[in-house]
Amino acid sequence: MSDIEVWIDDARGMHLAHVDKLISLDLVHVVNDYGVISLLLPDDYDRYIVLDGMVEVWYLGRLESVGFIRKITKSDGANGAQVTQITAYTGNYILTSRIIAYAAGSAQSTKTDYADDMIKAVVYDNLLAGAITLRNIAGLSLTAAADLGAGASITKSFAWKPLLDTCQDIADASLEAGTPVYFEFIPKSISASVIGFEMTTWVNQRGQDHGSSSKDPVYIGKSIENLRNAELIMDYSDEANYIYAGGQGEEADRNVNQVSDSARYGASPWNRRERFTDARNESTDAGVTAKGYEALFEGRPQSSFSGEIVSTPSFQYGIHWGYGDKVIADYRGAYYDVLIQAIRITLASDGKISTSGKLVLDTDTVGFGI
Repeated sequence: MSDIEVWIDDARGMHLAHVDKLISLDLVHVVNDYGVISLLLPDDYDRYIVLDGMVEVWYLGRLESVGFIRKITKSDGANGAQVTQITAYTGNYILTSRIIAYAAGSAQSTKTDYADDMIKAVVYDNLLAGAITLRNIAGLSLTAAADLGAGASITKSFAWKPLLDTCQDIADASLEAGTPVYFEFIPKSISASVIGFEMTTWVNQRGQDHGSSSKDPVYIGKSIENLRNAELIMDYSDEANYIYAGGQGEEADRNVNQVSDSARYGASPWNRRERFTDARNESTDAGVTAKGYEALFEGRPQSSFSGEIVSTPSFQYGIHWGYGDKVIADYRGAYYDVLIQAIRITLASDGKISTSGKLVLDTDTVGFGI
């Protein structure tokens, strides 16, 4: 257990208990969503567990994750001992506490901006200083990183939508426009007794670029013994590549914009696949078109590359590869740029630690084709 250290904190991040009797741990990171920390403990720690208390997990001497306690399960274990399971959710869970609480057409619910900056703007409007007093929790050491203007320029409307869903939709629209955007409330150590969170964005990949066009390529594959159970899926079953986005107006006077991907619909003589999307809540052409691009993104072919990343002496998590990295998969005679979009760290009751990663194809995959 020396590689993993766990603390239970109060709701601001002050240490309450060092967990030295940890039965098991399961930690999951997921890009553009919130992760989960699950601890199984003896009941010795019950008096330290509070709603929204924080769980700190340190791995190999560095802070791996911080989560908010939102679920507590007390039960009798297999041997009759009383045990407690804590479920804590990581930084982006903060986004689930808010909606876009502004009317349609307002400056806060309709924006044109770079996607990465737009995500920070909606967070500012609904959680930070841009929100009214009772909604503004910047005083809990929440901040947003500086604007970078690195994502795609898009127009979006999102009145009354959940804040996390809105951030995900903005990231999806940027990806469809050609620039992947990632976002996360990452933990910041403000002091010995307070942990803060900063809304941070990245483009192209959440972590390090070790892909085919980088100066530091990293390979995974069966032949080099760091990839097992690989599976490549290219599913075109529900593709939509030509979108009619219907804005405001009636019948023949309805504002209908067309959005398409010529490379996709030209992939075969049969492959023009049409879909209609309702954009009547959009008052501008740009908004209707953005809605069309959102549908175009949702209708993209579903491609995935999965497999179990295996740590070896020359391929260690946190040293050679990490959460959100882009790496190169060598599979069946072709090379694919893949993104490590999820990480799982597990400490079993026997003390064994395992790490694994979920892989997805990068948008600029090497060698990908029909």
